[in-house]
Amino acid sequence: MAETTEDDGQRSGGRGSMEKLKIHSLISAIVIAIGIVLMIGKIYADSEPGGIPILLVLLGLGWSFITRLRIRSQNKNSHDAA
Repeated sequence: MAETTEDDGQRSGGRGSMEKLKIHSLISAIVIAIGIVLMIGKIYADSEPGGIPILLVLLGLGWSFITRLRIRSQNKNSHDAA
């Protein structure tokens, strides 16, 4: 078994969580984009936006907002530690 030192855990924890937040940011943008595309198609076809596309856009916006708050918190904590 490989042993983990405290230093390895701190480095991967800080970097790994920031990478995860970037991935969350990307996925939330994709969800928003899919919702907008579906909404445009639904408006074109039925002259109304539909519930699922609106839900996707709102979900993506909420996810994006929470991710931005976490990124700011992460950056603030890393600057305080230095």
